[in-house]
Amino acid sequence: MVFIIKFPIKRGIHHALIAFELEDLRNYTERMETVLQNQVDEFNEWYELQVKEVPVEVREEFGEFHSDEYHSLAQTDPTLFRSLTMLSIYTCLEKSLKKLCLLLQANLTPTEKLLPKKIYLQDCRNFFINHTIVERRFFDESSDWFLLNSVYREIRNAFAHNQGQLEEDKHSKLKESIEKLSCSVDKDFLK
Repeated sequence: MVFIIKFPIKRGIHHALIAFELEDLRNYTERMETVLQNQVDEFNEWYELQVKEVPVEVREEFGEFHSDEYHSLAQTDPTLFRSLTMLSIYTCLEKSLKKLCLLLQANLTPTEKLLPKKIYLQDCRNFFINHTIVERRFFDESSDWFLLNSVYREIRNAFAHNQGQLEEDKHSKLKESIEKLSCSVDKDFLK
């Protein structure tokens, strides 16, 4: 799940670099999804060959013996990969926004420098608004900003700080937002 925030300002090398980094992440994600699916397909083919002419009771025992391996290939590995991908995408966007703020601040007079030492996404938003780099309504009305600053941040925080578990009070808000994204989500994530 990749999205690009489009700022209504002159595009430059920094925008291109951000776009390239996101494109690299998208390409990597697609390749890895293919690799993961191929591993499951190869396991299924191998399994079918192994049990092709085996009695049913031996087949069931053989399947039970290899069920952990299959679960790892079909569930655990893809879930871990997608969790790490979510963190990577969010980190890329967060890092890029912070870098853009710092680059823009370097061109301002010393009295206009408003970024704190430790920059958070909200600081980036405020910086852009305070310097009229973007229209205030971009942040007030933008679904991209809402997704980045609330939904994606909460999902990222769940993975980064809580082994993928959401805080109870965030469930309904995130479930509704994720459903609007029309993407698939592990049903255990939104319990």
